[in-house]
Amino acid sequence: MPLNCGYLALTASTRCDTIKNQEFSGKDQKMRRFGTQGPVNPQEHYVVPRSDEIADFIKRVEEGRYVVIFAPRQTGKTTFFRRALDVL
Repeated sequence: MPLNCGYLALTASTRCDTIKNQEFSGKDQKMRRFGTQGPVNPQEHYVVPRSDEIADFIKRVEEGRYVVIFAPRQTGKTTFFRRALDVL
């Protein structure tokens, strides 16, 4: 019985979504910053949305295919999995 194997390579995004400027009216709202270690929290850090890649990942999982995430360190693998789990 053949295995349905596949992999996704996380690479630098070729598109940049516009980051909307937010006005901060009080001290209780934090300004976003760039995450430099560990999983990224979208409420605290700037993120590049990977909706197309997440949709492809979910489609493969729902088809029962094996999926391997292959990417260099600190490129968003854990954050990617967390976003995909939120969608699932």
